[in-house]
Amino acid sequence: MTGELHKATQTIPIVFNLTADPVGLGYIESMSRPGGNLTGFIFFEPPLIGKWFELLKQVSPGVAQTSLLFNPGTAGFYLKFFEGQPGLGTLIKLASVRDMAEFETTLAGLAATQGASVIIPADPFISSNGTAIVKLVERFKLPAVYTYRQLAVDGGLMACGPDTFALRPFTRPPTISTVYCAGTNRRICPRRRQPNISSCSTFRPRGG
Repeated sequence: MTGELHKATQTIPIVFNLTADPVGLGYIESMSRPGGNLTGFIFFEPPLIGKWFELLKQVSPGVAQTSLLFNPGTAGFYLKFFEGQPGLGTLIKLASVRDMAEFETTLAGLAATQGASVIIPADPFISSNGTAIVKLVERFKLPAVYTYRQLAVDGGLMACGPDTFALRPFTRPPTISTVYCAGTNRRICPRRRQPNISSCSTFRPRGG
């Protein structure tokens, strides 16, 4: 929808509601200077990367490193971000996956690595295959944090990102600091408030 509106007019102001890569999609010129007639909210901000790793270590103290899994064809902006932040590569690795077969192979390799965990970020590929991805991650028993809340509701360990369920257009910006723990692993969700965590809610597994 946003892309079609952008093609239709370059003068009428447009606010887009949560996208992963507005620069790559051509909606804005840059994050610091959007330019043009579009502005809005995004799924990803750099401070979230450190927070995701912190959360993984809190819920699973054995975590020593984490891998951010993404599809370069649908979320190539993660490559650009990591290129500008060389220090991140020591603890957080980028894992490129182009289809579900590669996703499964990558998870299998990580599961054999001591102290491994995964970050499942905002990515159209992940959004389209969310249920299957949650099942794969659970099968390999890897600690994981998701950007999309729905994937935690559907059984993933936890999610930290924009609260799209609570978002109401033109009323307030999305919350980016809420942590949701859900599914069969909710017993290891932090039970008390931790530094930099605004809330931790548990949900009943579906059918429970």
